[in-house]
Amino acid sequence: MSEPGLGDRSAPEPDVSTRQLLVLRLGEARFGLWIEEVLEVVRTPPVSRLPLPTEEVPGVTSVRGDVVPVLDLGVRLLGSPAARPGRLVLVRHEESGSVVGLLVDAAEALLQLREGEVMPPPPAAEAKLPAELMAGVVMGDDAVVTVLQLARAAAPPQPAPDRR
Repeated sequence: MSEPGLGDRSAPEPDVSTRQLLVLRLGEARFGLWIEEVLEVVRTPPVSRLPLPTEEVPGVTSVRGDVVPVLDLGVRLLGSPAARPGRLVLVRHEESGSVVGLLVDAAEALLQLREGEVMPPPPAAEAKLPAELMAGVVMGDDAVVTVLQLARAAAPPQPAPDRR
């Protein structure tokens, strides 16, 4: 069950000077992933909790028979969980090659952006999110959208350093 229009890869390729950005909502904040990084957006299936889960990785789910780890992007980016049931954005983590489900409140829109519309993040944004998670910012219809570095945003959580 894909969101209407989001899983359709039969559409003609956009002009090389433009790219599409999928706008995701977490609370009042808007984040974006380049559409070519997104495999699919689905309704969130039931999530099976893992033994000793972390807040960021509440569990795994099954998508068409494949077991997919679920990463709560709300916890990763804002420190508070995404709405349940929300939406699950399936992406392929480029470093590991595995599919990861990113839990978000909603997938809201596709923005068609021309070259040069993505600006560097302002210092105020960098104070709130680690700079390595942000590729830039763009003005949406009614909000600033933070463009995410997928490789960093979808990376498995790093264990806390051993302080013995």
